[in-house]
Amino acid sequence: MSDSPARCSRKQVGINALVFAVLACAPISAQAQWSVGGSLGVPDADIDVAVYDPPNTTADDSSPISWKLFVGYGFSANLGLEAGYVALGSEYQLFNALGYGESVTFEPSAGFITVLGRVNVHDRVQLLARLGAAYWTTDVDYAEGAFRSSGSDGDVDPLLGFGFEFTPDGRFTIRFEWEQFQNVGDDASVARPAAASSRIELGGHDISVIGLGVNVRF
Repeated sequence: MSDSPARCSRKQVGINALVFAVLACAPISAQAQWSVGGSLGVPDADIDVAVYDPPNTTADDSSPISWKLFVGYGFSANLGLEAGYVALGSEYQLFNALGYGESVTFEPSAGFITVLGRVNVHDRVQLLARLGAAYWTTDVDYAEGAFRSSGSDGDVDPLLGFGFEFTPDGRFTIRFEWEQFQNVGDDASVARPAAASSRIELGGHDISVIGLGVNVRF
């Protein structure tokens, strides 16, 4: 299946971000330093499930806690890179017009690399913004009565975010951030029972995460 123009443009944003990240490696200064960190967050995915038979299917979202681990490298106080892994699990219960209960478990995760920029607003507070790319993967499991099926998918799509940091001292930082992983789950699908002659297709979804994290510089 060929990519749509919208999806292609999103991929191009991710590719451009990676190119910029490579070019940004040049201006390494005396302030360069490594960091490691992690965060916990609440994901929110606006799921639009495409089901050809039966019609009028809706999805109720129950969003568990997501978590992220990352390593960073700062070229200066205001510019750096971060790469890591994030788990973005969510479960959805489907209900159709005929009253049958169908459960679908959608469990995405992603490896990512981003350019991270900071602007000082106080001697201990910085605004931050990130742009990059995430390689997401997802497993999809379907159950209705004794019937079970599963599917999986993966691709590279843009990642963006913004937030702020509070630094009590020169090493320890507390971070509050909103991030969006775009087009997750595109082309992932699972089979429904043979009698229904259909598949459940997740399509691409933007998953947003509001998280609180810490990182340590060294």
